[in-house]
Amino acid sequence: FGIKTGFNEAYIIDKPTRDKLISDDPMSVEIIKPMLAGRDVRRYSIDYANKYLIWTYIGVPIESYPAIFSHLKQYQAQLQKRWDKGNHWWELRACDYYDRFTSPKIIYPDIATNCRFYLDEEGFFSTNTTYFIPGNDLYLLGVLNSQLAQYYFSKVCAGLEGGGAIYLRFFGQYIENFPVRTIDFSDPAKKVAHHRMVSLVER
Repeated sequence: FGIKTGFNEAYIIDKPTRDKLISDDPMSVEIIKPMLAGRDVRRYSIDYANKYLIWTYIGVPIESYPAIFSHLKQYQAQLQKRWDKGNHWWELRACDYYDRFTSPKIIYPDIATNCRFYLDEEGFFSTNTTYFIPGNDLYLLGVLNSQLAQYYFSKVCAGLEGGGAIYLRFFGQYIENFPVRTIDFSDPAKKVAHHRMVSLVER
């Protein structure tokens, strides 16, 4: 799942705030990362809202980023109250897979009315309103965005009603059990079908 900050107001910033922090201290760019929320992720695309994460991982040398430290100090009282912080009040909670955010991954919202899977090859970080699958498998991406997948998830996912629509909860257990046919590449016909699927997705 995406990153849980415990207090988004401090850690998730807009572009003007990002630009000011970098202007005040160019080193700030090292720990400011482009950020996606579930609402930004569409089917095969994103509507990027120009939001950024202040990535103060455990062990970050905060003294090397004075502009960011000054920004976070505005929220020190709230950040100290978090139960899911790191070793210091300015740190995010522990995460064993930060490197997966900067690698190719299939990302999707936790709640949606339809299948909205996107291949991120730009290294976006994401909030806890998203999940992601590491890797750049275009065949899997195409299958997950298919009408067949939509039918499957509409039958197995927990749902919520709102505004006359049914919102599906794309939780891990539903994704993990999604059946994907293994391709036998020794069969020329199946190999061609696989390549056709990938070609369609690449378009």
